[in-house]
Amino acid sequence: MNEKQFARYLRAVRRRLTLPKKMKDRVMDNLRSSINERREAGQTDAEILAALGSAKQAASELTAQLPGYAFRKSPLRFICLGAAVLALLVGLLKTVTNLRGFASIGVIGGADGPMVLFASLKLSPHLFVPITVVAYMYLGLAYGGFPYLVKLLVPKKLQAIEMPPDDPKLKITSGQKLTFAVVACVLLSFLFPVASPLFFSLFLGIAIRESGLEKFQHLVSEIVLYGSTLMLGLLLGVLCEAKTIMDPKVLPLLIFGMAALALSGVGGILGGYFMYFVTRGKFNPVIGIAGVSCVPSTAKVAQKCVTRANPNAIIMHYALGVNIFGVITTAIIAAIYISLLQNS
Repeated sequence: MNEKQFARYLRAVRRRLTLPKKMKDRVMDNLRSSINERREAGQTDAEILAALGSAKQAASELTAQLPGYAFRKSPLRFICLGAAVLALLVGLLKTVTNLRGFASIGVIGGADGPMVLFASLKLSPHLFVPITVVAYMYLGLAYGGFPYLVKLLVPKKLQAIEMPPDDPKLKITSGQKLTFAVVACVLLSFLFPVASPLFFSLFLGIAIRESGLEKFQHLVSEIVLYGSTLMLGLLLGVLCEAKTIMDPKVLPLLIFGMAALALSGVGGILGGYFMYFVTRGKFNPVIGIAGVSCVPSTAKVAQKCVTRANPNAIIMHYALGVNIFGVITTAIIAAIYISLLQNS
């Protein structure tokens, strides 16, 4: 057995230790010292491994030597956890009493502020302020939580996949982009008239950018954008009183909003795996996390995770494309919710 295989064995032992982190470190240091002493005594690696047994056996024996530190799988822990989850569900049911409220919370999973605000105003105006506060916390979860989600669900080997370069012959003109924006806006507005302001606002920016009118581009990208952001911040600051933050109904909204966002991240990665199998291993599944339409944060998270695994892999432009389609999909889902539930 070479050093790489031995290191893999030791990692497997460490994973199976049911001990606190500091105690794990101490036990693994002692185990490495013991292995080195056996090697110096003339034992071969095969003899050492035969004496230690499998990773599961070694971890079980090492844990048994420290009974005072081992975690006990007491049924009481699971009962307490179940009670906590039940309490949160009861709290949410007391806060949200109809499907419109649940739909408003579900849109948080799209991680797109304007869609969340629009859906909340249309479906649950009484929950607008707490839902808005919760929704705009998604940025911290996207930056802080999604890298761990990628690490958990995507092996490092797949994270390192390099995407094929763009085909230089394939060029999308401004006219084609403008046509797409107009056709998509008109079509979606006819399908979901109640959400037509949402679609119009979404595709108007694309139309102005691709039209080549520099003065209008400056007006929208600088003055309107920063002005609306300032007014939104001021509005939330005025509406968000201390009693709103301290209101017990905010905690269930916060937890289930984050759960919706986490499920969206899992769904995005599953979509990335789907493309990975369809393309026979040519698609990096990490790009799927960018389907959560927190533009451009999730695209940056995807590129950061891939860079750690393979510094030569560049997926940013692919991830941004997925990001934009995530925005469009979130708008469609919000429109469906509003169309089905507004009058219920």
